[in-house]
Amino acid sequence: MNKQEAQKQYDEVQAELVKLKAIIDASDKAESWPQEGDKVYVLYADGCIDECTFDGCVFLLDHLAMGVLYRTQAEAFAARDKQKATVRVQDKLKELHGDWVADWSNLGQKKHYIFYDHITQCLAVNFDARHQRPTLYSTEEACLWVIENMEADVKLMLGVE
Repeated sequence: MNKQEAQKQYDEVQAELVKLKAIIDASDKAESWPQEGDKVYVLYADGCIDECTFDGCVFLLDHLAMGVLYRTQAEAFAARDKQKATVRVQDKLKELHGDWVADWSNLGQKKHYIFYDHITQCLAVNFDARHQRPTLYSTEEACLWVIENMEADVKLMLGVE
């Protein structure tokens, strides 16, 4: 291969690399959300939802980082409803179990929690004494009361229908 042939091949490879880089950049841009000019919905701590046009400002970036910026109004309403249901369940469990506190240093203490069984398609209570999960713990009685009396809220909280 002479110098001219090598230069020609080099130029062709370089042109192909430019095309590949453009594809990668376009893919990154398509996957990155939100983009400037996108319509977004902000869920505030008081439950209000605002429609905004994303402009990359600190205010919207902070809400994005906190997980309260949504693509659609329906997503924002669903997130708000789930949070409200979670708080209602949490408050009722605290009310029902009184001064009970999960003591993770006490392996003999049962820490009950509510879960959804996808095989039987029902809510149930289980307990643990040593595996702490990101869930609400309470007494067995309180969990059973909540399942019986707040089923819709528990399902909404767990994201099941």
